[in-house]
Amino acid sequence: MRPAVFLLLLSALCSSPSAADVTARPDTTTLVEVVVIDTSARGPVVLGKDTLFVVAVGMRGFPAERRAATISERIREVVDDQSVSLDSIAIIEGEIATEVSAGGRHLVSVYDVEGALAGRTRA
Repeated sequence: MRPAVFLLLLSALCSSPSAADVTARPDTTTLVEVVVIDTSARGPVVLGKDTLFVVAVGMRGFPAERRAATISERIREVVDDQSVSLDSIAIIEGEIATEVSAGGRHLVSVYDVEGALAGRTRA
């Protein structure tokens, strides 16, 4: 039951930041602005046998498939860790990305370019 509840909350938070604990802070990822973005491949973010979402953006040296696998592993670790409270899920807005974390652990960064590819904005 815990994975289902966690996924439901994570999905709600990712799709509606205003419903979550959103904290504005100065962007600390300025190096991302100079990284070459690769949109030629996609990678599924999975938990068990379920595809949660698809990553469509990679960067030089960190393609979408590997980025998706890393995000999948981070989510699995948080879901498996009973000490991580569902209340600890946080969304932090940056200048070029929205950071999602749980239990103080970084899960995923959602970049402006990803929203643009999906025809949406991060807001």
